[in-house]
Amino acid sequence: MTENLTELPATGGAYLLWLVLDRSLTVPRRRAGPWQLPAGHYAYCGSAYGPGGIASRVSRHLRGDKALRWHVDHLSAIAPIAAVLVDPGGHECDLVDWALGLPGSEIPVKGFGASDCRRCPAHLIRFERDLSRRDLALIGRTRRRAGILWTPGRNGPTNGHPGP
Repeated sequence: MTENLTELPATGGAYLLWLVLDRSLTVPRRRAGPWQLPAGHYAYCGSAYGPGGIASRVSRHLRGDKALRWHVDHLSAIAPIAAVLVDPGGHECDLVDWALGLPGSEIPVKGFGASDCRRCPAHLIRFERDLSRRDLALIGRTRRRAGILWTPGRNGPTNGHPGP
């Protein structure tokens, strides 16, 4: 289990951001009407196979001063990231499949974070309840290479916002 940002792998792979949205959010889209996300607990699954791998991509998500380029940027700009699951060498769609198999999971809006994916209905999953650290650790154990990174979200500010 990874507990420190400096331990994030600089290799490619998949990651899951656990975000807590305390109020509803409107996410603009270029070619269609905006998405409405209700307050709740969300898992966003992404991949990072570019320069710097998972470390670079997750670090960007944690920054409060980033340009709002991707769908998830609008969510992470106001919702603290409480935890990160990393899966070096993994694929985001496998994390989506796994998360959708959990009780209380649902796709809040079709296409979110998955505009270039033909496999998944979305890469954002909403949960009716908060997952505990034990629940998230279980995710890590069921994925053969995955590990949990706990960000300061549980104990202090993260991505420019106070923790949940």
